Amino acid sequence: MVLAGLAGVGSSVLVVRYKELLQIFNDHLIDIGATARLFEEQALPLYSNYLSGCPYALGLFRICNSSAILTLNKIRETFELYGAELIKLKEFDDELFEKKECLRKRIIRMPINEFRNIYVAHPQDKKSKTPISFESAYKDYIIGIFGDTLDDYKSFYLGWLSPKTGEGVIHLLEQLREACRSLSKQ
Repeated sequence: MVLAGLAGVGSSVLVVRYKELLQIFNDHLIDIGATARLFEEQALPLYSNYLSGCPYALGLFRICNSSAILTLNKIRETFELYGAELIKLKEFDDELFEKKECLRKRIIRMPINEFRNIYVAHPQDKKSKTPISFESAYKDYIIGIFGDTLDDYKSFYLGWLSPKTGEGVIHLLEQLREACRSLSKQ
């Protein structure tokens, strides 16, 4: 086990850090699960209204997209802030560590941080000092993150984030949470 050879202050600090990760992964699971469920139950049935510009449907898709972006960005930050502790997962469960690395790399490849910084967090473009438009956000980022079709959206939310069966982000977060639970008890 990872902590077996560690003693004294070092191992107690690691235990605290794994307990912190346990709480953080719980929060990520709640956020991803709620976002995927909101998408499936509320936004998805209104997809044709979304395409026609219905304000309510647009709002639901924006809420889902913004929540997914914020949570994925927080997952990326978690992997950075707790990198040393998560590297130790490799000794605990090499396959889980590799899955975590695949997720980390996929999140980094997506323009999630840029989208959050420009379109989710601010009403005005910092460079041009003009209001941010949904059309430019859609063209510049949403297509690259979520896709452009109904099947793309389904694939993102129901195939990647929170699939009913198989492995997705939510399944990996559950595995990471359980590994941290085990490591925090040592």
